[in-house]
Amino acid sequence: MSSLRNAGHKLISLCLIVLITVSLTGNSLMVSHAQEVDYENLVILLNNVKSAKYRYSAEETASGEIGFRILGDDNISGEATWRVEWRYLEEGEEPVVATLWISKSTGKCLKLTMGELTYTGENAEMFGSLMLMAWFVWIGEYSELWSYDEVHHLEETGYGRLSFLGSEIETVGPTQLMVYKYRWEGYASAPEAYRVVAEWWYAPVSFGTLIVKLYWESEEGWGQIELLSIELTSPQPTPTPTATPTPTPTPTPTPTPTPKPPSEIPWLLIIGAVVAVIVVILIVLMFLRKRPTSPPFPPPPPPP
Repeated sequence: MSSLRNAGHKLISLCLIVLITVSLTGNSLMVSHAQEVDYENLVILLNNVKSAKYRYSAEETASGEIGFRILGDDNISGEATWRVEWRYLEEGEEPVVATLWISKSTGKCLKLTMGELTYTGENAEMFGSLMLMAWFVWIGEYSELWSYDEVHHLEETGYGRLSFLGSEIETVGPTQLMVYKYRWEGYASAPEAYRVVAEWWYAPVSFGTLIVKLYWESEEGWGQIELLSIELTSPQPTPTPTATPTPTPTPTPTPTPTPKPPSEIPWLLIIGAVVAVIVVILIVLMFLRKRPTSPPFPPPPPPP
């Protein structure tokens, strides 16, 4: 009987996970796709991330955490799998913890254990999907719908204003990420789904983008998710902030040497000589003008 009660409790907890995630995202800009597990992206995620943990909170629900960590590799019925611990914790409640064996080729759950219970086949896939759906509704859908291209398109449509708040390196668990920060303000004239104010941070990585933080508020309330920790499978180089281009220094022109003026003494000598010659000529001319004029005829001969 205790096993049946335990099984019932776990199944109810799994259903609550889905109900909570659907209720929290049902009336917001973030959700427009079918709320289902994206197995292809799950394979990409587990190929690149060893562990990750997010914290969520919303006005009308309790806060909690959701995350996973890869425990190792196994083989189930000849198929390579990841053995993954999936954890969901709501404040004030017992954590829901399950181990999932996820196919490396299809992303589907082939085996699931929860406490003393073990599921395989269709049951493992069904209950595993419930655990995974909580992640993809909270994280996957938000990451896809709150992308720069998506929100920039809404701005071009005239639904609101998009503002870039800056970028900086953030340390998240053992990993450093270059985080870009944006703010969205929906106009009152926009459709109701877009009349929200939101601030979200995301980090580009080799396999796509990671949502680092998202806070939104509207007339219906507010909500937030935040990345608490992440460990990548292959360590990436420490990100470098986008550097402000350094202007090319303007070369200091080499001053053209000013020719040294020739000595003034030769010019003074020349001027003095010219003046002296002119003075001499003037004196001579004056002397000649004052000299008596010679008679037009020869003087008389001396007397005998």
